[in-house]
Amino acid sequence: MTTHYSVEDLAPAETGGIADVIATAFTDLAIAQWQVPDDPIARWHCLYTQFVLQVEYAFTVGARVQGIRDDRGRLVAVAVWMPPTPLDAPAGPEDYDTKLREITGRHYKRFRTLDAVFAAHTPDDPHTHLMFLASVLRDRGLGTLLLETYLTEHDRLPDPQPVCLDASCLAAVRLYLRHGFTAGAPVEIPNSDGLSIYPMRRDPAPHVDLRHTTPRTPQHRPRPASDRPFS
Repeated sequence: MTTHYSVEDLAPAETGGIADVIATAFTDLAIAQWQVPDDPIARWHCLYTQFVLQVEYAFTVGARVQGIRDDRGRLVAVAVWMPPTPLDAPAGPEDYDTKLREITGRHYKRFRTLDAVFAAHTPDDPHTHLMFLASVLRDRGLGTLLLETYLTEHDRLPDPQPVCLDASCLAAVRLYLRHGFTAGAPVEIPNSDGLSIYPMRRDPAPHVDLRHTTPRTPQHRPRPASDRPFS
């Protein structure tokens, strides 16, 4: 039987389930294996508990959290879209550093190193930030469905903001490129044996009121997509 997936908004009461999806999807990533090597159970626990803190914080600053369920009602994919942080909002989860030390133990330094890399390459201009995109079901197009659903709505706003994110692997980069993002230079994670994150950005298309435009003949032939510069 074919499952017909749909996207829904999620509430703070589902924070544990949201963090579970993200941790399960991320546990086998190379960066996660560097953070907590050799012990997948401990790795999942560290990630899950950290993500609970981060998702709780996201809800407190007005994040849009969306998810997809399977035919049994179980969450199988999630996206966390962070708005520009209000000036009076806390910069992160309460007592984050203390709690992260307790969660990660001897792996704390690597978690903090990754946090610092993310923070250093977050754009200063107002933007929506895709904090997490994760699916526990492979090759079902669920990440694509979450992206398309949010970005279609986002593009219809009167004054949409840029959308930024940090991709954790080249497969993710390729996914985002297909949805209009451009990639900046890779940023190497210190002391990680060459692992990198990939800052990406999607600027809104200029709004054109078609009711007040005059058709005109283009002066130059558009370059084919395959010949456009990668940035």
